[in-house]
Amino acid sequence: MSKQPVPKPTGTKPKQTTGAGRGSPAGRGAQSGRGKAVLPRGMQPIAMKKQDGMLVPEGYTMRKIEPAKNYDVVSFARAMNQDFAPRLKKLFDPEVEAALTAQKTGIYIGWRCPEFKHDCQRVNDYSKCFCGHLLNGHANYTGKSVQVPCRQGGCKCKGFAWIPSRPEDVGEFWHQRRRDFDPSTWRAKCRCKHTHEEHEPTGMRRCKSRGCSCGHFDSNFLCAACDNHWERHDTFFETEDVRRQNGLPVGTDYIPFAEMPDLRNIALTGDENDDSKYLALTQGEGSIPQSKGSMGNDTPVNFGGTLYNKKKAYLLTIENENDSELSEERELHPLVLSELLTYIVETKISSDNPAVFRLANLACLYKQRLDQFGMKTLDVNSTRLKAKLLKEIPEFEAHKKGRDILLTFKKDIGADYSQASNYSEAIILAKAAKILRVHMIDHKSGFTGTFHEGCVKSAVPSTLLQFVCMIEHSADIKSQLRFGASKTDLTMA
Repeated sequence: MSKQPVPKPTGTKPKQTTGAGRGSPAGRGAQSGRGKAVLPRGMQPIAMKKQDGMLVPEGYTMRKIEPAKNYDVVSFARAMNQDFAPRLKKLFDPEVEAALTAQKTGIYIGWRCPEFKHDCQRVNDYSKCFCGHLLNGHANYTGKSVQVPCRQGGCKCKGFAWIPSRPEDVGEFWHQRRRDFDPSTWRAKCRCKHTHEEHEPTGMRRCKSRGCSCGHFDSNFLCAACDNHWERHDTFFETEDVRRQNGLPVGTDYIPFAEMPDLRNIALTGDENDDSKYLALTQGEGSIPQSKGSMGNDTPVNFGGTLYNKKKAYLLTIENENDSELSEERELHPLVLSELLTYIVETKISSDNPAVFRLANLACLYKQRLDQFGMKTLDVNSTRLKAKLLKEIPEFEAHKKGRDILLTFKKDIGADYSQASNYSEAIILAKAAKILRVHMIDHKSGFTGTFHEGCVKSAVPSTLLQFVCMIEHSADIKSQLRFGASKTDLTMA
């Protein structure tokens, strides 16, 4: 039986008869992906309802997740670190030492931004300065010191400025976990990659490394307490009275974590349940006074013991040596500031063009005027001077241009000042008379029967002499720098 030839396809595809064709719903869903999900045979769809903007299956319960009202930092840190207490105590040992020393001496040394009401760092005698030397390597200081120069041979540092000496101080905790890390070699660095010891300790603190064009120290780290750069902070030497007036913590409130008993106990003893050291500080003989008010400027707290008595005698000796100098400083700084303010305002009034002042130039005038009075001044703190100027002249504002700080007026207030002066002359004269009267009554000068050199000058209050100089030469700082106090002025006073 012969085979019949198989017919060849004619080129036309036969039509599909299955349910998965292009025209069927299943086919369209498979190709487009936009069809409804196909449920298994015998399964019913789940009923859904809309609740709080979401589709929720009917019959299901849902528990709302809410953030904790009190974030337990201590428990979280303890859970993440098995050696939490020892590490915390080691971290805050220098600050605890600074706090306890402040109770004994009455001198509080803090590092913070000028506008803050808390210290970012408590400073003790073993804290490091920008120049690389410790605080105990600097000159003697009191609670009224403004700048404490370094006394190490060859060091140009003119004022102690705290600098981090441990990576933990800037939040870089990972360094200590490295096997070959040596903490004694760590130094705070500038953005130019050089350490603070490779920068000048004065002025703009330019880099001394050969070939480096860095003109000022620009920290490559942030403060662990406030997330601000190092250069925004200052080091302050203060008495308990001054801190109370400025709303800063004193006494037991100055102890680290004073508001958190568990952490406070760890910082003091290393055990959160051991409050023996805190009770010893706050109760019994020699305790830190809590209910009493301030004991006076630089009055040390009596902790008892021979060491305390020697420390107290030493501090009193320093105070007596510097009392006359500090008294003169308290009188001259407000006077020089008023002259600088007068110069700024008169320059604005007398000029038709916008008045722009460079902060560095104003600081230079301020220093030159203090030098003219014979004060042994160091570099003027530009940040503090700027804060004083902005406080005294509300219409003043500061702008940063490159490395310079420019001060200018928000609007043209020359006419406003001129008009205000016409109405307030009587008030100003009355205030001037009252101030001069108080200084003349308080000024003490004796006569021994002979006229010695300088007896006339010592008999005249410095405030009265400067008032006469202002009348004769003008009250702005440039006129006073040019003419100073002549014999004629002294005779008139």
